[in-house]
Amino acid sequence: MVYKRFAAGEITANFLAAFNRYQVVRRCWRKVEGQWMLKDIGFLEQWDEEELRETSLDLKRIAENGAVFAACDGHAPVAFAAVEGKPIGSRRQYLVLHYLYTDARYRSMGIGSELFRMALNYGREQGAEKLYISAHSSEESQRFYRRHGCVDAEEIDPHLYELEPCDCHLEIRTDGHGISGTDQKF
Repeated sequence: MVYKRFAAGEITANFLAAFNRYQVVRRCWRKVEGQWMLKDIGFLEQWDEEELRETSLDLKRIAENGAVFAACDGHAPVAFAAVEGKPIGSRRQYLVLHYLYTDARYRSMGIGSELFRMALNYGREQGAEKLYISAHSSEESQRFYRRHGCVDAEEIDPHLYELEPCDCHLEIRTDGHGISGTDQKF
């Protein structure tokens, strides 16, 4: 597996053509009266060719002012992470981890964890105090982020919340403080 930061010029509309964004979701976290609850909410996540193309072009956009990292098996990306370059938050303390996905055929191999570390390092190098993550609310996605030390965001970005109101809005310090490596309870 080769991990690499990609420049905008290296990302084409077909960058993710072979990527398999397949996920069967059975349960999702929802906030009910201020408390997180795991609910039986099931659906299938599967990106089609157009979604793969649009995501590839969005990665190209992000790479122009932020950072795009990918793990490649051969030439094809099997996982990717992207951090926006423009700070947000009341003190401009956050950079947004916009994407972190691993191909269904490569999950549970530590690839996403390595890309997450690369994103954290980038955030720290850019002077960000924290990464902001509007994360999928599925049980599996939240387990990953909580295991890596993410907590509920102190500030909810209104624009990101409006785009994804069912997401869990999280943050993590870029200096590594607060990263436990174990599951955190909601």
